[in-house]
Amino acid sequence: MGFLRLLRVRLTLWYVLLLALILAAFSAGVYVALRESLYGNLDDSLEVRAEIVVGIVETSGGVDLELPGESVEGEEYIRTFDQAGDVVSDNSSDQHRPPTDSDDVNAALSGEATWR
Repeated sequence: MGFLRLLRVRLTLWYVLLLALILAAFSAGVYVALRESLYGNLDDSLEVRAEIVVGIVETSGGVDLELPGESVEGEEYIRTFDQAGDVVSDNSSDQHRPPTDSDDVNAALSGEATWR
């Protein structure tokens, strides 16, 4: 009788361990898939917004840089640079002015897209 009880306990522990591993693998897979999907959607949205900004800058010369749609103060800004790397226009307020990263400016001048 003691042997059967010990066997039953061992089998139960193996099943619990196997179920925990399967659940952990499934959860990790769902997390990675959701993360990639959300980051992909965010990248696509940023790319569309960047194309809108390029269109606005090309048609208005960078004077009026208002994005269409709703925006929350301090969450969205547009800063354009000329080919020398100097700021042409900036729609951020003094309170919500993000720093300028020279590496990003140099990357943009070389034609490379960067996201932050």
